[in-house]
Amino acid sequence: MKKWNLVLGFMACFLLLGCVTGRDSSVQKSMSSVKVSDQALKISLDQTILKFKVDFVQNNYEGIFGAMPPKFLEHIAGKAKIATNDLKAAMKEAMKQTAEIVKIESFEMDSSSATVKQSSKGRYYSLIPTKTVMNVKDHGRLAAMNQTLGIYDNDRWYLARITDEKAKKILQTIYPSFSEVHIPEPTKQMLN
Repeated sequence: MKKWNLVLGFMACFLLLGCVTGRDSSVQKSMSSVKVSDQALKISLDQTILKFKVDFVQNNYEGIFGAMPPKFLEHIAGKAKIATNDLKAAMKEAMKQTAEIVKIESFEMDSSSATVKQSSKGRYYSLIPTKTVMNVKDHGRLAAMNQTLGIYDNDRWYLARITDEKAKKILQTIYPSFSEVHIPEPTKQMLN
């Protein structure tokens, strides 16, 4: 069971870090209850990005988990038939083990290039250019570039990295309105 929890932790960790059945009914509730201006959404997104960057650099796991959409954690935990807190504990352990072999040299989320968009079903989202430079033990330096997905749900922003087909399917299961949103493929580059 412990090994399985660790595997789930890595999976959830990759949904967030990228190294990271439901209906979209909350869209209507969230969008109709309060009309939020584009400027307010952008300010709120920028604050979420800034807080996440600080939490990420300081290894504040609770802050990192708080940036993930709860529906992602609940979905993964539900599929594994474990409690969400057990999944978080496994993720924390996976992140600690990863940190032993992967040293983050720089981490940047370009909030100035992030724009707030809206899906045809009314879900606010943003694609945030993200670059992580890391030194991987026995492999050298690597730059990973991708788009972090900002998801506006229940009147706040959450962040997730959708870097492969498995993650895209989970995203579309939880938030069907994202089936129409193009998320660019991540790229990686070896550095000297």
